[in-house]
Amino acid sequence: MTFKPWMKWTAVAVLACGLTATVLAQKARAEYPRHGRLLEKLASLGISDEQRDEIRAILSEARPKAQPLVKQFVAERRAMRELVLNGASEKEIRVQVQKLARIGGDLAVLKAQTAPKIREVLTPEQREQLQEMIAEFDQRVDSFLERAGEPIE
Repeated sequence: MTFKPWMKWTAVAVLACGLTATVLAQKARAEYPRHGRLLEKLASLGISDEQRDEIRAILSEARPKAQPLVKQFVAERRAMRELVLNGASEKEIRVQVQKLARIGGDLAVLKAQTAPKIREVLTPEQREQLQEMIAEFDQRVDSFLERAGEPIE
């Protein structure tokens, strides 16, 4: 089967939207409702039991705000998927995208309020290691996106 150029870029765009939504949802799930994954990552920085308990308390404080937002984000993402699969109009899709963007913005604000509190608990060395972990993650995402832009055969 021969793919037209617009088909390739449409597939890349859909993949990029899905990846972005998935990353946001996974980050939100990892950092708020289920503390285990974030604490596991931070444990690799060599956090002490006291630091772990402080971070757990910070996350527990944010959880009541984050949990409903994450649930709402997932529900709206599923609604978006249904719109796309059922051939919705551009207008309907744009309305849904705005809903997702609003919820994603609310989650980003909550993260921006929570992250500095967690950083305060870390030592300067741990903060530097955390920045390195984030840079490595970004490199993996960039590598994936580069491969996603390759021709479909």
